[in-house]
Amino acid sequence: MTDLDDYGVYTVQKMYTREVYLDSNDSGQDLMVKQYNTAQILNLVSLGTGADAVKVESAGGYVLDVTAGINIDSVEAAGDAIIINASGTAGGIDIGAGTGGVAIDTTGAISMDGDLASHLATSVGDISVTATTGSVVITGAEAAVDAVRIQSTGTAGGIDIDAVGAFAVNSGAASHISASAGDMSIISAAGSVNLSAAEAVIDAISIQATNAAGGIDIDAGVSGAGKLDVNVGSSGIVMNTTGVFTVDADSASYVKTSAGDLTLQSEAGSAHLIGAEGVYDAVNIDASAAAGGIYISSGTTGTNIDTTGTITLTTSKAA
Repeated sequence: MTDLDDYGVYTVQKMYTREVYLDSNDSGQDLMVKQYNTAQILNLVSLGTGADAVKVESAGGYVLDVTAGINIDSVEAAGDAIIINASGTAGGIDIGAGTGGVAIDTTGAISMDGDLASHLATSVGDISVTATTGSVVITGAEAAVDAVRIQSTGTAGGIDIDAVGAFAVNSGAASHISASAGDMSIISAAGSVNLSAAEAVIDAISIQATNAAGGIDIDAGVSGAGKLDVNVGSSGIVMNTTGVFTVDADSASYVKTSAGDLTLQSEAGSAHLIGAEGVYDAVNIDASAAAGGIYISSGTTGTNIDTTGTITLTTSKAA
């Protein structure tokens, strides 16, 4: 039934339990519902209370095209108050925007889940992930060495990690930090640098300069009361070099062993003990044990003792 009332309102109503159809049987004509008055609006109102109180169905596509904004609003207090669903097996959702961008704001949580490899990219500009009062957690559950990968691919790109508090990197397997070019610095501006290894091997901590001309330089408080303290267990300390080995000190120093011999040997050169102090015991060779002695052995060149002063040999043992 149709009716045109005194106010110019045109009403289409169903009769009894039958449905109401607006149809164009002419295959060459479209069916259009249009509001021609630019000062008025077109309302589609349903008094139904079901989940599909207003339903738009099509055997083809659906186009919503306006010259102003589009507002989709639901006052339902539910996590799925608004659902956009591409229910086809290979269906997807494509959201495109101009320079105004895409803004998603919520007073609750945001969740994005995917069952396949996914990406978030920008062709220009930065991407910022910020938790103002919480944490940022990046987790990769794949059983691969690069399960979580942070990569800077730019020619001059780098990675900068700053922390106001502590910084911790933990791993359950062998790990490495390397630089293919340039130096690598580990600096503690106001604290200590600790290298600790718990493996029971002689090279539990290995410091190597692998270049043929490489070296290792250790400085400890050279302008003040610095100290280098090295303590090891029963396996001892082994130092080997194909070049020169030099130990220099500006104060009285000593090398000693609490048990066993101490050997100073030059296999193909000479061994020199030099004391430049102006005292009678500038070089002191002392066998301090009660039964200790001093043994001097030389080859065919003999033994030469040279002095500009006197030579004194004293013994407390009777002839």
